[in-house]
Amino acid sequence: MAQRRYDHEQWARQQVREQERQERAALAAEKASEREQTITMAGTVLGVYRDLDVPEHELRLGPGDALVLYTDGVIEARGSDGFYGTDRLRTLLSSCAGTQLDEIADTLLADVLAFQDGHARDDIALMLLRARP
Repeated sequence: MAQRRYDHEQWARQQVREQERQERAALAAEKASEREQTITMAGTVLGVYRDLDVPEHELRLGPGDALVLYTDGVIEARGSDGFYGTDRLRTLLSSCAGTQLDEIADTLLADVLAFQDGHARDDIALMLLRARP
C-alpha cells in the first residue's frame, strides 16, 4: 500500500476544501469584533461521483478567528419545534465567542442532540479551526 506524505498546512488546506464541498454552509466568527460571516455552498456526498466539479471559496481568517464547518445534520435536525436551523446555530455560536474549540464542538453537539430528544436522525459532522492569534 502506497503512503502519501503531507505537511500539516497542505493537509489542512485539503481538509478544508473537502469539507467545503460537503457542507451547505459555514460560519466564520471573528473573535475580536464578534463579526460573523455566512458562506452558503451547495454540495453533494463525497465519494459518490467520480468526476465532480465544485466551486472553491477562499476565506481569510484574522488572528484568533474561528471557522465552524458542519453537515446538514446540524441545521436540518428535527425536533418538536421544527428544524434546528441557522438562526439557532448562530445564537449558540455567538454565546460561545472566545471559547476553546473543543468546548464549542461539545456544546453544539449536545444542543443539537437535545433538540432531537437525544437521538440524532442524520449524520452530524463538525470541523472547527482557529487561526493563530
